Amino acid sequence: MLWRATLCTGLALAWLGVGFAQETDVSVDEFVGTWVLASSDAESRRDGAVERAIADMGLVARTIARRRLGDGMPVPREIEVDHGDQGTRIRVGVYDTTFALSAAPSRYREPVGGDDMRGTHRLRGSALVQQFVGESATVTHTLRRSGDELRARVAVASPHLPADAVYELRFRRR
Repeated sequence: MLWRATLCTGLALAWLGVGFAQETDVSVDEFVGTWVLASSDAESRRDGAVERAIADMGLVARTIARRRLGDGMPVPREIEVDHGDQGTRIRVGVYDTTFALSAAPSRYREPVGGDDMRGTHRLRGSALVQQFVGESATVTHTLRRSGDELRARVAVASPHLPADAVYELRFRRR
C-alpha cells in the first residue's frame, strides 16, 4: 500500500508541476536525430502488452479494453529528437511535442483520444523521458541508448486497468 501512496503523491506533484532534482548520466544531444523502427515484432509486442494489462478483466470489459487500448497505443515507426532554443522536441509516433527540458508540465491534447493532458520532457539517469499525465491515463515513453540503437519503452497506466501496458522496441538511426 505504501507504493500506491508514493505513486499517487508523485503523480499529484507531477500534475501540479513540482519538480524533483534530476541526476543524469547523459546529455539530450546523445538522442538527437531520427530513429526508425528496427523491431520486426513490434505489433506482437504491443498486443502482448495489451493482453497482459487486461488479463484480469471480465470477458466483456476485456473485449472493450482490448480495442480501446490497442487503438490508443499505435506502434511508433519513427522517433525524432531535436534540441534547440525553443526547447526539446520529441516525436514518438503520433506523440509530437516541444517542451523545455525539465520544466513544469505543459498542457497537451493527446492525439489519439483527444484527452487533455500535462506533458513533460526529462532526463532521468541514462534515459530521456517524454510523459503525459491525464485523468484517464499516464503515457510514458522512456528512451535509452544502447550502443548504436535506441530502445524505447512504451508504458500506459490507467486506473481503469488492472495492470500497466508496457512493451519495448528497438530503433536504429536513419
